[in-house]
Amino acid sequence: MPEPRYYDEDTSAPTHGPAIADPTGGSTIDAQSRTAINAMLAALRSAGIIAQD
Repeated sequence: MPEPRYYDEDTSAPTHGPAIADPTGGSTIDAQSRTAINAMLAALRSAGIIAQD
């Protein structure tokens, strides 16, 4: 894993965003993909990389 690029605002320690599971195949792929995308967007927003809604 690469070095963390962001700092936890509470501890001022370097940190990575939360891990995001890869979607699995089958009939639930669409729902799992949406869940993964939402988790990625939430991580990017909380890290201040993209704007909040």
